[in-house]
Amino acid sequence: MKFYECTQGASNVLIPKANVHVVGEETDNPQITITLDDETSHSAVLVSEMMILCGEAIAKFGGERGLVLPYRGQTQNEEVNKQFHMIPEGPARALAVLRSTARADVNFLKPISHSSLGLLGYVQFTSPIRRYADLLAHFQVHIKITWTYFSWKM
Repeated sequence: MKFYECTQGASNVLIPKANVHVVGEETDNPQITITLDDETSHSAVLVSEMMILCGEAIAKFGGERGLVLPYRGQTQNEEVNKQFHMIPEGPARALAVLRSTARADVNFLKPISHSSLGLLGYVQFTSPIRRYADLLAHFQVHIKITWTYFSWKM
């Protein structure tokens, strides 16, 4: 996690992701293998940070230009955060942090702060799953850039 995000109160939640593989599920004695994904690898952290950085940049771009975008935000729950120090660091604390976070809010008119990411604005723009809101954000940014470019050329 970036230093800036940490100083703004971002949550650094790393929960191991389990993969279960079953061979011979129809037999009396299936072989079950459970592996954990290492989401702390340099490449995984780099991709995650670049996706967050892009979302922050798009929120800043859209906010400065008054674009209608799905600005995502999340309020901070200060009372619950004080209790986390009693839980040992690791998956148990990470799950407690996740369960205590507020629902994400969406504002289409201006950027709103996102406490879990420690950002003043965020737009989900690089999701590998193309949701309607992602496509809306791409379209709005594309139109603004295209309009600005052609206005400048004329």
